[in-house]
Amino acid sequence: MSKPAKFIAILYDILEKDSFQTTIRWTKDGKGFQILRIPEFQSNIMEEFFNTQNFQSFLRQLSLYGFKMKKNEKNQKIYNHPLFFQGNYQELHKIQRRKKAKENGEQYFDSISPQLSINNMRNQLEILRKQQQKLLMQMRIQFQIQFLIAKKINAIVDHFKENYTNEQRREVYEKPMHLLFHLIFGHKPEYASNLMEPLYEDLIGQLSPFSEFPCSPIQFAKLF
Repeated sequence: MSKPAKFIAILYDILEKDSFQTTIRWTKDGKGFQILRIPEFQSNIMEEFFNTQNFQSFLRQLSLYGFKMKKNEKNQKIYNHPLFFQGNYQELHKIQRRKKAKENGEQYFDSISPQLSINNMRNQLEILRKQQQKLLMQMRIQFQIQFLIAKKINAIVDHFKENYTNEQRREVYEKPMHLLFHLIFGHKPEYASNLMEPLYEDLIGQLSPFSEFPCSPIQFAKLF
């Protein structure tokens, strides 16, 4: 069985996915499809499946494969092709790409008005702005978490220095140090060993070399 062109196969698979029905879907009779939300189609579907957000490029591809555009009774744009309809996957390989997008003066629907291009740019800028806001919020949260962890570490170190002798530190270090390591490792694994090693040295002093402790941060890191 011959395989359909990659663009055609991907487009058909997208239309068959229930998760995309609010963005792009078959018409009720299954003989064409419509794009309900162009901005979401660009950012969520085109970016993932076609490696671009250029809607004009997508329309040009439809033209090259012989798709036509018409408007229904609700003035919605419907794209169709005699061989591209729901349930006809076995004949998709017959849809061939044209060498030229326009021949004999025939006008295809891939031309986009300047106003539509401007609107698309505005939509993309709005999407980028929202993504930037999310990243900034995540950075603020990460900073606050790291600040709180640093305060807890300093408080623990000060407590040990003020209330325990070297011998006592050695006896009680294991459980709180394990808990502290898990806290740091769960937040920033790459920082765990670097942060914990000097803490061990500071809390336990020179009673025993760091490498002698069976549950050192370095060994812990290797277990995860």
